[in-house]
Amino acid sequence: MKTKMLLFIFLIVFSQVGQAAEFNKFLKACGLGALIGAGVGVVSLAAENKPSEHSANITRGASLGLYAGIAYGTYLVAPKPPSRMHQDLDYGSSTVIIPTFAQNKVDGIEISSSVYEF
Repeated sequence: MKTKMLLFIFLIVFSQVGQAAEFNKFLKACGLGALIGAGVGVVSLAAENKPSEHSANITRGASLGLYAGIAYGTYLVAPKPPSRMHQDLDYGSSTVIIPTFAQNKVDGIEISSSVYEF
């Protein structure tokens, strides 16, 4: 019953088709993290005097690798801010053009713009 409920919740949460590619990236990052962590755990057994007594290094490495994979997978699927490099500058209403006068004639203009608004 418990597994059916978890499966049902899992299917409801990730039922949107648009999220399938993002979820696939996330799962790959998690799986690769766990595999790499388990590999590091296996390699760490070579440094132990009695490797059979330290087999928990493999599961510990897999667990830490899984956490790292979860963090990296979350970074991969998180929404990224739009790049300002290829966008036209949008001055909006924060730009002010003020004419300057000298001897009752227009001498030039001053342009003032806000860089950041809070």
